[in-house]
Amino acid sequence: MGRRAINLLGMKFGKWTVIERAESKTNGSACWLCRCKCGNERTVEANNLRIGGSKQCRDCSHLALSLPINLKAVRVYKADATQRERYKTTGTKLRLWMLYRLTPEEYDKILKYQSGVCACCGKPPKRIRLAVDHCHTSGRIRGLLCWPCNHALGILRDSPETAVRLGNYLSNPTAPLALQRETYGLIGKAKRKKKMVYGSPEGPIKAAKKAGKNP
Repeated sequence: MGRRAINLLGMKFGKWTVIERAESKTNGSACWLCRCKCGNERTVEANNLRIGGSKQCRDCSHLALSLPINLKAVRVYKADATQRERYKTTGTKLRLWMLYRLTPEEYDKILKYQSGVCACCGKPPKRIRLAVDHCHTSGRIRGLLCWPCNHALGILRDSPETAVRLGNYLSNPTAPLALQRETYGLIGKAKRKKKMVYGSPEGPIKAAKKAGKNP
């Protein structure tokens, strides 16, 4: 089954206005009949419109090339707010169905059941919506996770046993038992920085204050 084309009818791309659906190419690429501001009509591939590969008819392109270069010129194609929201709606709807066989209503139902937060860490999404977590073996939909938690599950290879062992390790790390004392290294990711700040039993704030005296 081929991919379902996103509806571009009525949208504007540069000087093009999409007026109707055209016959697809032999390779399956969706095409649309577009009308330029000058009145010329031409069939354009959907991908060319969306990535800005085609912005106007040939006559307008030739005319633009004959004009002096404008150093303050801006991009011909810039999606407006309404168009961006329409892309989000149609693109997300298509992705949910093609990959997970979920409708936007079902996604919202799961999100509401989770009180709008990640099912694992309990944090609400910021810029990126929660990802649909599913079993890669059976395809079973499990819930909605933030990207870090979803990525962590992939690293753990969906193994509950490994997750439990990691939890036990964080509660009972091996280094203090082996050394018979607490040892504190660099705060943050273990790589060299301009100011090396090491931890201490008093906590990271006092350690950062001491860094000026004992870097």
